[in-house]
Amino acid sequence: MPLKIHRVLQTLAALAFLLFGLGIVNTMVSLKYEIEDKACISVVNGRNLCQALRYNWVGLGTAVASIVALAFVKIKPSN
Repeated sequence: MPLKIHRVLQTLAALAFLLFGLGIVNTMVSLKYEIEDKACISVVNGRNLCQALRYNWVGLGTAVASIVALAFVKIKPSN
């Protein structure tokens, strides 16, 4: 894999890691302050917060797997 493509993929994986990590924090705060009767449905916007949290965890795991996979990819030296 060329170095330039590798760096772009690393940057995208790192941004995905940050995005999904912040999404988890945001959803956890919403779970604390926006639900009634432990139903996982936000009273502010009607969104299913448990589903959003699951989505963010899957995205975070995918981003971590991508970062680990990119760490083991061989890079072609450019001449």
